[in-house]
Amino acid sequence: MPLSYVKVLENGTRVALWNLTEPAGTLLDRLAAGKVAWEGDGSGRRERERMAVRLMLEHLLEAPGPVSYAVDGSPFLRGSRTAVSISHSGAYVAVAVSDDGPVGVDVQVFGAHALVKGRDYFLSAREQETLGGLGETHALYLYWAVKESVFKCCTEVTDLRNHLEIEPLDISPEGAFSCRVLPCTPEKSARGVYWFTGSYVLAVTSVAG
Repeated sequence: MPLSYVKVLENGTRVALWNLTEPAGTLLDRLAAGKVAWEGDGSGRRERERMAVRLMLEHLLEAPGPVSYAVDGSPFLRGSRTAVSISHSGAYVAVAVSDDGPVGVDVQVFGAHALVKGRDYFLSAREQETLGGLGETHALYLYWAVKESVFKCCTEVTDLRNHLEIEPLDISPEGAFSCRVLPCTPEKSARGVYWFTGSYVLAVTSVAG
């Protein structure tokens, strides 16, 4: 399997990233080889992504259940207490799983969004002040990925700009982050890690409390 990244965090959260370039036929063959039943012919980008997610789950977990989706769109594994989070951007597909509470993952390929124009949507004035020394475009993607991963992990969050306050970040190949989740009473914080390359940023939130 052409996984670009597989990581096990200190708390046991498992993360996988796949640069999905394979045709549908190859994915169907791999599912069949693993005796994983699949309905559909693999046509369309979204179905290829779903097949990749299933293959990554087979890699990360022992006998994972099928992926279902709640009313709010969040994924879950049928018949399992293991939490799962899924993200897509460009050709990349990311999956994170946790046996110890909620998890959120987000991958962002640089150039996939016009974040410079939309930064007021997800960044507070204080957070925008910190961007100057980081290289604005890459910093925007880093902050966006971190906030998206926290959003997926914390159900209380409905407003990325006003509900989440990230401690200043550094652009480095790998780092940790902390984020205040403001709607909660009492207030709680979310923590996670990120990985930064020349092509994408990947963020995982796996601790909130």
